[in-house]
Amino acid sequence: MASLTPGVLAKLLQHAGNKDVKVTGEHRSALLQVIEIVPSLPNDHDNDPWKSKGFFLKVSDSLHSAYVSILDNDVDLIYKKNLRERK
Repeated sequence: MASLTPGVLAKLLQHAGNKDVKVTGEHRSALLQVIEIVPSLPNDHDNDPWKSKGFFLKVSDSLHSAYVSILDNDVDLIYKKNLRERK
């Protein structure tokens, strides 16, 4: 069974955008737990750096946590309560 790895979130954020860096073992994927779902407030989307029209997820690796935005295409996953493994 998969388990959370403390510190993997910091490594993912540190190497965001660099697909050549592997933050986990050769045959493992990073596992994060969604601990909170927060709707984004309707505001001036032209000045919003996140440009999110849906939700923010608070994810955790058991040591650190961070809020992340999700793609507008994936908002239906929250409405359908179908958040599972997505890469």
